[in-house]
Amino acid sequence: MVQHTEAIYENGVLRPLARLDLPERALVHISVSDEPPPTQESKRELSLAEFDLLVDDLASDGVSIPGTFSRADIQ
Repeated sequence: MVQHTEAIYENGVLRPLARLDLPERALVHISVSDEPPPTQESKRELSLAEFDLLVDDLASDGVSIPGTFSRADIQ
């Protein structure tokens, strides 16, 4: 199970800002990032960048893509 939440680091202890669905004293593995979470706009930009890479990969594989192909064609 994976849960994502923000936490505050105080007095040497990470305190989650949301309730976690875990039993008491559960051993967990954590990853810590001090970067702010991505905004909705940055998520959209990343998605567009990933879409462009996918189209480039398909084009290099010899797949024919019309010049007017866009994201709307696959929605």
